[in-house]
Amino acid sequence: MKLSTRAVLAAVLSAVTAAAAYLGLIPLIVVVGLLGIVFAVGWPSLLRLPAKGGTTLVVILSGLGALASLAATLDEPWLRYLPIILAMSVFLAFINEMLRAYPRNSLVDSLVGTVSGSVVSISAVGWVASYKLDGGVELAVAGAAALAVASALSAAKFPTALSSVIVIGASTVIGWLSTFVLADLSALSGAIIGLAAGVIVVALHSLFGRLPAVKGRTSWMSVVTLPIAVMGILTYVIGRIVL
Repeated sequence: MKLSTRAVLAAVLSAVTAAAAYLGLIPLIVVVGLLGIVFAVGWPSLLRLPAKGGTTLVVILSGLGALASLAATLDEPWLRYLPIILAMSVFLAFINEMLRAYPRNSLVDSLVGTVSGSVVSISAVGWVASYKLDGGVELAVAGAAALAVASALSAAKFPTALSSVIVIGASTVIGWLSTFVLADLSALSGAIIGLAAGVIVVALHSLFGRLPAVKGRTSWMSVVTLPIAVMGILTYVIGRIVL
């Protein structure tokens, strides 16, 4: 799949995330859960891991487990159970490697790839954690909207020297402009979340830009959902600081 097509798909999924955050907690949980599953399906193929089925299962269980624990948490601190979920995901990653048939080629690569995928999948629940903060709904909507704009602009053919500046600048402006619609969000908070979205898109665009055609039937699924997952936990961290 071409780089421009992946960027457009990432923009669409980011817009869906923004709409879900605006509609309510249940739609947001559903969307984050589905995105986590889509990411998990493509992750082993993207990293060319040997135990694709086992890795996908571990990453899915990690993401859904984190999402379930967060949905059931009714008071602060919202992320208090995530260390347990992460520890269990590492344990499952080791079990996955132990169950592989001999010869166990690329053992370390497979283990590290599975754990890193679990970390990314768990990071996506930051969207739900942000939603539960006071003023977090507006922050989540602004962050997802800025991410959608940044992803869409990354597909455009700007001069190389200006591309990063345009994407980051536009996402920052979108985050700031969203404060005129989302009254409970300050201009500074909107600008910061927009800036963060732009930086994430530019960084991942640079990384995957070296792979203009991601090989594998499912690799693109992880590429388009990765920025959304990473943005989730970053939105929560920013919310804890600025809200």
